Amino acid sequence: MKKKSLLAFILISLVLFSSCGIITINRGTVQTSGESDTTDTDISLPTYVSKDYPTETETDGMEISKDKIALLPDADLDGKSVFFAVAEETGNIFNEEAGIYAQSVLYRNQLVNEKYKTKLITLKKSASVLFDEVKSADKSGDYFADFAVIQYAKIGSYYAGGYLRNLKSLSYAELSDDCYNQSAMEQLTLGGYTVGAVGYATEQIEHYSCLYFNKTLAEKHDILLDYESIYSGDFTWDVFLEMLKRIPEKTASFVSEIDNDELIAASFFSSGQTYLSSDNDGEGLGLSCSTEASASLIASLKELLALKTDSIKKEVPSDAESGTETVTQEITLSGADVFLEGEALFCFGSLGTMNILENCGFKWEALPLPKINASDKSYSTSVSSDAPIITALASGENIDTIGYVLRALNVASFGYLKYDFYRNAEKNLITGVNTLDMIDFICENPIYDHASMFGGSYKALREGTYMAFISAAEGSRSFEYYLSKNASALNKYLASLR
Repeated sequence: MKKKSLLAFILISLVLFSSCGIITINRGTVQTSGESDTTDTDISLPTYVSKDYPTETETDGMEISKDKIALLPDADLDGKSVFFAVAEETGNIFNEEAGIYAQSVLYRNQLVNEKYKTKLITLKKSASVLFDEVKSADKSGDYFADFAVIQYAKIGSYYAGGYLRNLKSLSYAELSDDCYNQSAMEQLTLGGYTVGAVGYATEQIEHYSCLYFNKTLAEKHDILLDYESIYSGDFTWDVFLEMLKRIPEKTASFVSEIDNDELIAASFFSSGQTYLSSDNDGEGLGLSCSTEASASLIASLKELLALKTDSIKKEVPSDAESGTETVTQEITLSGADVFLEGEALFCFGSLGTMNILENCGFKWEALPLPKINASDKSYSTSVSSDAPIITALASGENIDTIGYVLRALNVASFGYLKYDFYRNAEKNLITGVNTLDMIDFICENPIYDHASMFGGSYKALREGTYMAFISAAEGSRSFEYYLSKNASALNKYLASLR
């Protein structure tokens, strides 16, 4: 969905440079008619025309949320407090006191409180402290909190410890409601046990993976970013790799803020796949990643790793004094720091990285991860290990009431919390008129994956899925070889979920 703020930004810019004339704005195309008393004004605007992604007016998410929550079943919780223990690493999407989401979170919580005459209270803890306190409360039988908002990659630890309540046991949670991300909920369901919830309330898009592009460096080497190919859905791995190969050898073409194994694992989701999906009878999960798309992506990743730069040496001014001469020293830059210093064309990161690009000193763009094929329905992206997931604690006491709150929290978050990120980016961060559209593409299809969420706690799961994919991308044997090598153990794990 395209935002009014972006249209306003372009329109105001045009008004400042044009004294008269009619301005017509379509997505990616600006035309002027009529006469102007200024003949030498040069307005540099994109010339692409897109038929696939027409401009849409931003809906008023706050008003829609208000209307939607009014339609939920009525209940009077008689002022009862509902506690959310939140891992600080998940971000500020549950913080009504600070951060860019504060006002929207406050509004959302008020809608829920007024609907059910309750009081939402947030307890913020570091991830390690939160886990220890949940574990301690469960062991002693003490009440700690009703919900825990935990990290994506930690949910397996909570489930393995027996600390989570089955969300299907909560009355009025209505897990089939469209306020939840149904593809994510499928990955969070083990047989008849749903261990966590992902929906409008957890759309913290800072955790979505993306590519950053150094436009200033690209211009220096006569490399142009073809926005039209991105808008039309033609930005593929082949296109991306071809751009990398055009950079001179002494200049870094690609760096990453995460290591090779994490990069490979995250890149898998650009294919739009998950390692597991619902089997034919819908009662469990089965392996679904042994595909042509996976084989194609592995070939592309082998090329990418060969082009990747891990570190560079750079001469910088030294603090030492030497008369009138400039004194320099050699430093080593690695990973994302190479990009932040303007020395790399592309960097793999997340939308959250945008915050540290504010004063980088060069023009940049955020791009979606490439597609495998241009015919793929949408751009897809991985979700970082710190992304928030709402869980209900087994030690919680308000089992008869928290189902109302879980559903209401997500309904009341409809489509407006995440746009606080857009507004902050537009005001403080972005360096071009296309970036808000690029964020839309990055957000088209975030992939929540069972193996990534639970694999840290179950060896058979990780070895039979993402570790097999990493081994194939880094080694000489096929993906099918590593899958078959670990198939027996994985099948036993999958059978245990039924």
